[in-house]
Amino acid sequence: MNRKLLLVAVAVLVLATLSVGVALAGEGKTVKTLGDEVLKPNVKVEATLRFSPGPTTIDVGDSITWVGADKADAPHTVTLTRNPDALMDEFADLFGGNCPECDAAIGAALGGHFATDPPTLLVDVGDPGFGDDGDSVLFGGPAPDTTQTLTNVSPGESIFYFCAIHPWMQGSINVNG
Repeated sequence: MNRKLLLVAVAVLVLATLSVGVALAGEGKTVKTLGDEVLKPNVKVEATLRFSPGPTTIDVGDSITWVGADKADAPHTVTLTRNPDALMDEFADLFGGNCPECDAAIGAALGGHFATDPPTLLVDVGDPGFGDDGDSVLFGGPAPDTTQTLTNVSPGESIFYFCAIHPWMQGSINVNG
């Protein structure tokens, strides 16, 4: 009798595990913003804002949801680039002129979002969809979280993204090949 009960319990556990795995497989990926900003004039400036996880792997056609979960409750962008030189990689790049590619990418994204009142949530600079260099979406703060399906991507490709408002926030998307 105990043996039958054990077999039934194992079978139920296996089915439950498989059901959860199937349910999660089609949901896409989630990237959250984490961290905070602290400004104490003449004492400390600290920004620990970041995307988590940084690198994300998807299949062609998958969607990614970006969620504003940082303590600063700040607005952010997800601005796409295939050019790693468009990413800020040292503190001096925060100040215009040290990184022309960074300045151009940040300026285009900020100009695209904040040229209107209210701000434009989705800047689409290439083909329709979200997947071309310079495409950018605004979320967090007063703007809602966003779910985007990457278009115009190829298996084996890496796409980088950054926040044009906080350009040290960076991540990458690797497309399964």
